[in-house]
Amino acid sequence: MMEVKPTLEEMRRISRGRTWISAATAILIVGAPAIADAATPSGRTSWIPPGRVMKESEIKNIYSAKTWTWSSGGGYFNSDGSFIAYVGSSRDKSIYAKGKWFADDDGKMCFEATWYTRSNHSASTTCFEHRKQGTKIYQRKAPSGPWYVFKHAPTRQRDEVNKLRPGDRISSRANRLETAFSKQQGGGKAEGTSSPSGATTKENDGAAKVH
Repeated sequence: MMEVKPTLEEMRRISRGRTWISAATAILIVGAPAIADAATPSGRTSWIPPGRVMKESEIKNIYSAKTWTWSSGGGYFNSDGSFIAYVGSSRDKSIYAKGKWFADDDGKMCFEATWYTRSNHSASTTCFEHRKQGTKIYQRKAPSGPWYVFKHAPTRQRDEVNKLRPGDRISSRANRLETAFSKQQGGGKAEGTSSPSGATTKENDGAAKVH
């Protein structure tokens, strides 16, 4: 079956998107890889913050049944373990994702999802690691992103943790994109097996799994 290739304009958007989620959450059209990069504020790559690795139950308490809002979209972490997201300011400049999310006792929160553009799709896994010192929480994109303060003690207005809001603010938009893309493709999703951005199916070889 012929592989569906992205248009030049999609490639341009994808390229721009890789700079996305700038400094805290600005995903610009490309998928999980971009999301993770965009969600990562400036920090120190070689420095390991004090405190301890967070436990699975603590991490789930942060994300479960909440929407992580980004500058152009967001992701919803359902309490049943499913994950849904979208990125983009308009239908022609948007992507959506569906998959699952999970946490572990090694401090990681990950989401595995398939990201869909109008003409292609790609599976990707992205992870974030968490450490805790008292009530202060540090986060980084796994496996080697810079650590930064996710939640101060006491919490500050601009902390990234405040972008996690109760409830599902994503599904209705993502489902509309799915319907629109399906109609454009004649009723089915694209056949391409690789990401328009050229990302591998496991974006974070060995550890990473999203923000």
